[in-house]
Amino acid sequence: MWNILEFLISIFVIFLICFLIPLARKGSLKSILFLLVFIALLPSILIITYIGHELKNYETERTNQNVLGLVNIISANHKQVVSGLRLLMETLALLPDFQEEIPGKCAAILARIYEQDKIYGSVFVSNPDGDLFAVAPAVKHKIEIRERKYYVEAIKTKKFSVGESVVSKSSGLSVIHFAYPFLGADEKIKMIIGVSLAAKHFDKLFKGVQLPQGTSLNVFDGKGALMYGSLFSDKAFSGEDHAEIFRVMSSTKSDTGVFELKGMDGIERLYGYSKIRLDRDSAPYIYFNVGIPYESVQANISRMTSYVFLLLVIAFVLALLLAWGMGNTLILSKISEMISASQKITQGDFSARINFAHERGDFARLAKAFDEMAGSLESRNAEQNETELKLRESNFRNRQLFESNNSIMMLLEPKDGSIVEVNPAAVEFYGFSEEEFYRMKIYDLSVLPGEKNAMRDLFFLDKSFFAEFSHTLKSGEIRNVELRASYVNVGTQKILHSIIHDITERKKVEAELKKNLEFLQIMIDVIPNPIFCKNKQGKYNLCNSAFEKFFGKKRDDIIGHTVYDVVQWDYAEKYHQMDIDLMRQKEQAHESGGEALLSAGINDRKEKQLTYEARLKNAEGVEKCIFFRKVPYIDNQDNAGMIGIMFDITDIKSKEEDLNLITAALEAAASAVVITDIQAHIIWANYAFADLSGYSLDEVIGKKLGFFKSGLYNSFFYKALWDTILSGKVWHGEIINKKKDGAYYYEDLTITPVRHESGKITHFIAIKQDISSRKKMEEELMLVHTALEGAMEAIITTDMYGKATYLNKAFSELFGYKLADLKDINALVLLFQNTLPDRSHSKLAQVGDWLVLEGEGTIKSKDGKDIAIYLRQTPIIIEERNIISGILSIITDITDKKAERERQALIELQLRQAQKLEAIGQLAAGIAHELNTPIQFVGDNVNFLHDSFKDIISLLGKYHELTRNIGENAEACKEMAAEITSKFEEIDFDYLSKEIPLAIEQSLEGIKRISDIVVAMKDFSHPGSGEKKLVDVNKAITNTVTVARNEWKYVADIKLELAPDMHPVPCYEGEFKQVVLNILVNASHAIGDALKKENSTQKGTITVKTANDGEWASISISDTGTGIPEGAKGKVFDPFFTTKETSKGTGQGLAISYDVIVNKHKGKLYFETEINKGTTFFIRLPMKI
Repeated sequence: MWNILEFLISIFVIFLICFLIPLARKGSLKSILFLLVFIALLPSILIITYIGHELKNYETERTNQNVLGLVNIISANHKQVVSGLRLLMETLALLPDFQEEIPGKCAAILARIYEQDKIYGSVFVSNPDGDLFAVAPAVKHKIEIRERKYYVEAIKTKKFSVGESVVSKSSGLSVIHFAYPFLGADEKIKMIIGVSLAAKHFDKLFKGVQLPQGTSLNVFDGKGALMYGSLFSDKAFSGEDHAEIFRVMSSTKSDTGVFELKGMDGIERLYGYSKIRLDRDSAPYIYFNVGIPYESVQANISRMTSYVFLLLVIAFVLALLLAWGMGNTLILSKISEMISASQKITQGDFSARINFAHERGDFARLAKAFDEMAGSLESRNAEQNETELKLRESNFRNRQLFESNNSIMMLLEPKDGSIVEVNPAAVEFYGFSEEEFYRMKIYDLSVLPGEKNAMRDLFFLDKSFFAEFSHTLKSGEIRNVELRASYVNVGTQKILHSIIHDITERKKVEAELKKNLEFLQIMIDVIPNPIFCKNKQGKYNLCNSAFEKFFGKKRDDIIGHTVYDVVQWDYAEKYHQMDIDLMRQKEQAHESGGEALLSAGINDRKEKQLTYEARLKNAEGVEKCIFFRKVPYIDNQDNAGMIGIMFDITDIKSKEEDLNLITAALEAAASAVVITDIQAHIIWANYAFADLSGYSLDEVIGKKLGFFKSGLYNSFFYKALWDTILSGKVWHGEIINKKKDGAYYYEDLTITPVRHESGKITHFIAIKQDISSRKKMEEELMLVHTALEGAMEAIITTDMYGKATYLNKAFSELFGYKLADLKDINALVLLFQNTLPDRSHSKLAQVGDWLVLEGEGTIKSKDGKDIAIYLRQTPIIIEERNIISGILSIITDITDKKAERERQALIELQLRQAQKLEAIGQLAAGIAHELNTPIQFVGDNVNFLHDSFKDIISLLGKYHELTRNIGENAEACKEMAAEITSKFEEIDFDYLSKEIPLAIEQSLEGIKRISDIVVAMKDFSHPGSGEKKLVDVNKAITNTVTVARNEWKYVADIKLELAPDMHPVPCYEGEFKQVVLNILVNASHAIGDALKKENSTQKGTITVKTANDGEWASISISDTGTGIPEGAKGKVFDPFFTTKETSKGTGQGLAISYDVIVNKHKGKLYFETEINKGTTFFIRLPMKI
């Protein structure tokens, strides 16, 4: 659309130009005026055209950004899902059950994850060999993952990896697998955790996206397979479309972008795409793609373009009309007067004036300016003469400056370098006369051909330049010169002004300095330690061979560069600024005339050096410990610098670390360690000894070990000890010593003699360990053993293989076994085979559910008798090492309790059945009444139809007789016709033809009503299977409401707000209906009481609602009754509690309802009430079985 308008505007503009320009050339002021108006409007036309074009570009670009933004949002959401997925896998890998590879518990955890989030196709855990030991959902066939890409990549890279999309055998959906390898402390793969992300995950990503008709949404895997596709159109995409879309996306280098493509459905679309990678270096594993039809983009542009073009046409026509009308009045007359005055000025009459100069406006200002112009012509001539005089004076002064300057100056022709003029200093320096110079070019003075060519090239650059050359004097002497040339204007001519300096002596000094530097370089290259120098900007200006070798860089890659280009970034970041500050402080101290102290960390020595240690990697990548010494200096130009030297102290540090490690190990040792001399004086002790004795280390150093004697041993004991260690043997034993506070403690003591190289004993090392707790534990164990033997419960402990390690007296008496009977067999399998969840494994550590168990079962005694027991089984944990050493089983004989419990259960069942029969009995009369009403009017209608049928049969008989006599006896036929007419009037056939269909319809309606009541009663009374099953709660509620109709229809109206998408709920159907019935009956009674209390005839309302609430099914039953009194709220669910009359209930309904919902269904039953407003009961049932 916009392209067509642009073409029309262009044709219109060309036509006007071709029409108006010839008229303007003929001198017509009106034509010129029209042309001016057109020219004035032309920018507006161009601007409007440009705005329209920009609007088109803006709309297109905005659509590009919107499409790209949508794709980026979808990609970000997907990345967030993958990040959460990875976090889930990392978290699972850290769980103890997964690290111990306990299949049962792992499978249970995976099953909960799979059920909670339906975006997962499967979740599994395998060992490094690819064997799965836990998977959810459970599968019957074996899953082989060794050849899968995600598994191979995870094993190869030891990183989080992704595979290609495949179709799941279990769900039939496209899934993409992710794998996370969990590494152990030895950096080896301990397990592989895998999760497959289902394609329906993308439904959540695209949910709520509002897009135009014809928009396509596609998701491809890394090889171009279509994982997800959706098209907002009646047309369909082909495989060729998908292949072409993927080809374009995969051929681009950018991870996001847009492109245009026409599909096989004939629609051109703007596509935005995004490539998803696991990391920056990996290939994309998913491509997201959104394609929006171009028609939706062009619609807004076409509408705006039409408005702009209409506005342009209206404005142009109005402007032409105004120009035509006002041209004659405001412009043409005054233009004529101005032409007359101009002609007079041309003839030399400067006194000519314009008559309307006294008026206001632009023409008046023009006339005034015209008059002022005539008066100023003479004064301008005078000013021009004066300016020329000043210019000649300025040229004279510049000439004087050029001639008298001591610097060598030349004026050169920019085109070819010809010497135009030289000053006396140039004549004196070079020895050539001015005439000789004027015959030369500047590059004739150069000695070397290369310099001549270089100078010629400089002239072609047409800009100022600076360079050094070797010039020959007339005497033949060669001098080094520095030439600076810049362009100046001399009148109208552009001249190259050059200034030349003799730098011969400076070059000699530089050569000498270079020689000295080379010698210095040779000297420092001999030094084996790396040496370097830096300028105040932190750049290296000198280094030796050892420095180059250490970092593996050439000198050219070091000189002129900073530390960032030489060493690792973290080191450079830390020490570069430190070097800069060191040199800056040196420079400041030099400027202040004194040696001010440098910043913290710099040794206060004469040269103010900086020393520190750092760890650096050398050229071979080996980390070295380096000692740096850096000294700042000031050069002869007052610039600061720095000299540094590096010392490799890696070996020294290693030995120090070994020594420190040994010392730290002894100091951190849990056991007390003491070193004494030959006389037993303490010369060193660790902190554990101080904690053991209660003395500080300062207090014990120098003391003898005998200082800590308890006084409980005689001299013979200590003599035997000394005889042992002085003979060079190790003494070990338990001993009681005394702490600083006088308390006694047990210690395990080992004394080892230390010999000199000569064999002489010089020191003793004593290792002490406090065993007071162990001794106390031994006493406590004796008490525990006594208590276990006297316990009434049977107790047995086993190792991890189920072999008995202990059983008490009560166990032997109850089951007849001795410890020897169960010592060499799996006692747990033998005893608890009817209680344990799995007895197929010989080693209990492989089955996590066996370790912690609590429940009832039976055990066969040694004589074969079944004994009912309650088992509490827990692991025996060694807390210090956090390992399980065995299993403790505590067994209670519940034979008598179980019999009592079964009797109670039977009583509860009978009570519940009685309550149900009570409810059915209460409903029986109402149901009979409900059935009687439709039966009564069905019976009446049947009697009416019976009588009517007799009359109609009689009438049909007359008709039949008439048909037989037609054509035989005309007179008899007339008599029969008269009788038929009389019969019609007698039976009132018109009445029957209207009433018989109504009677049939009413009868059918009544029969359906009876059928509904019977079906509802049959469904309500059905005993059920006794097991949980998936139940349509909406249907169960509807049937219960029908059965209870006679209870509520006289006092209330029922409102059923049942969720149409209600999921089937696992429950006991019959008992659930009983609960609903109990609450409906109570609600009806409460509303009836409220109507009596208010003496009202208006019915109340009972509202029943159902809803899906996540993992719960929610049912609420509300009434507008009296509400529950404050004093009765806490007793509502108590057995036999009721606020009704004796004839209306026994108080069992809500108590049984609470037991059914809370105890049997593991759900929730609660209420909210308000006096004189009503009560709402809430039932919440879990959706999981």
